[in-house]
Order: sequence, then C-alpha cells, then structure tokens
Amino acid sequence: MMTILMLLHIIAGTAAVAAGGPALALRKGSPLHRASGLGFVVSMVISALAGTILAGLKPEFITLLAGFFTIYLVLSSWMTMQGWGQGGGVVAGGCLVPAVLIATVGGIWGTEALASPDGLKTGYSAEPYLVFAAIVGLAGLGDLSVIVRKGIRGRQRTARHLWRMSLALFIAVGSLFTGPGSSIFPQSIRDTGLLSLPELLVLSLMVFWLIRVFVGRELRARSPVSRPALKMR
Repeated sequence: MMTILMLLHIIAGTAAVAAGGPALALRKGSPLHRASGLGFVVSMVISALAGTILAGLKPEFITLLAGFFTIYLVLSSWMTMQGWGQGGGVVAGGCLVPAVLIATVGGIWGTEALASPDGLKTGYSAEPYLVFAAIVGLAGLGDLSVIVRKGIRGRQRTARHLWRMSLALFIAVGSLFTGPGSSIFPQSIRDTGLLSLPELLVLSLMVFWLIRVFVGRELRARSPVSRPALKMR
C-alpha cells in the first residue's frame, strides 16, 4: 500500500512539474496553456492526495498540512477560472471552509510544537506550521473577500487564479528539487545550490505575470495604438 502510494505520488508529482512549467510560462488563455494547465490540475491533485494519505499513515503532520493546502490551492484556482466564483456565495464559501480549517490546525500544531519539551511536532519546529497557517489564512481572507463582494471578475479573477496555481507549482517544484525528491540528484549537484533555481524561476514568472495583469493592461489602455484611429478628412 505504502509503495503504491509513494510511486503514485512521485509519478504524478513529476507529471505536475512537467505540465505546470509550460502552463506558467505560456501566454495565458492560449490552447497550449489550457491543455498544460488541465494536466497540471489533474496530476497535482493526484500527487497531493497520495502524499497526504502517506503523511497521515506515517504520521508526518507538516506534510499532511502541505498536502491539504496544495489541493485547496489547485482546486480553488481551477474553480475561479471556470467561472464558479463569479457569483460568490456557495462556491467561495466552500473554499473558505477548508482554508479556515487548515489554518486553524496549522496554528494549533505550531503552538503545540512551541509548548513541547524539544520544540518539535512530529520532527518539525513551530515555524513551518505557523507559516503554513499564516499563508492559508491570507488565502482564506481572499475567499472571504469574494463572498463579501459577491463574486470576482476581471483582473482580480485572473490574479487569484495565477498566484494560487503558481504557489502550488512552487510547492511541487520544491518537493522535487530541494525536498525529498532531491535525493535522485548526485550530492555534487545538490551542494552547488543550483537545484534552488527552479523555485526561483517559478516565483519570478509569477511576479512577471501578476505585473503584466495589473500594469500591462493599464499601459496598453493608455497607448495611442489602442485608441480609435482618426478618420481621414
């Protein structure tokens, strides 16, 4: 059982990284972006689900938290671009509930780590638990905002989709290149620090696209090219 889950986690996780890279780099809305994005969603959910089950069997609470968080990020991002969040209400509320639960559990486990004699909770200090809790809490505030505004559209909708998918890809890339998956690389390569570059690339592309979403459209709107041409007299 454990072996099957581990193989499924590794294979699906590798496929997620392979699909997620092009999805993040390609022009948004293009057919290739949509196809690779769908591949990322499916493979990422499978990998995260298998990893979550494995973490629960060990148990390893920080990985359990990361697994649920990743599934939440991917599905809430995907639902956003499917238009499910345009009306707010039930869908945004459905995203808010797991966000609150994950953040609360992360905060509790972080507090328990602080209070333990060795300062650990299943082998991890309080910091990663509390960081996860804080990030999920911020994501939950975004869900609450959608509910209050009764939907999300335009640039905010695109940005919500973008940062959530990018963060999920960052987690997958980190797991492969600097996390447990890094064991497949020779020690000489690991010692160079080069395996941190894919994570930096993901974050850089996320920032690039967010700037383009919010600033690029403003610049195009102000460009003389975008204005109607004057009629010839």
